[in-house]
Amino acid sequence: MPGIGRYTALALAKYGVKQLALADINLEAMRTTADEIKKKHSDLEIKVLKLDVSKETSIEQAIDETVAQFGRIDFAVNNAGIAGANKPTVEVEMGDWQKLLDVNLTGVWLCQRAEIRQMLKQEVVQSE
Repeated sequence: MPGIGRYTALALAKYGVKQLALADINLEAMRTTADEIKKKHSDLEIKVLKLDVSKETSIEQAIDETVAQFGRIDFAVNNAGIAGANKPTVEVEMGDWQKLLDVNLTGVWLCQRAEIRQMLKQEVVQSE
């Protein structure tokens, strides 16, 4: 979880989140980030999930596991993204282009849709 996702998780922990699900296709990076956060915020409950945002079943499983552990989802940061092939457009294969779209566009949309579906099932919590 390098970059934006890692720094977002660190900021959420710093500013008081008590339960946090971290999900990425790179499970080892997730564990490293979770360990780093736990060193600074030992009271934070963290769920580490392997997630392939290009697969709807992987997303549904991550949502189910998150809700099973925390009981609900109150917010989400969807920042999946890959750079794609590092070559001129005329040399990019269709499969490389499709993978970029599957992760950067469709994957983020699928995550948002699944999260919103879960949130709509939940009772609204009133803040004091």
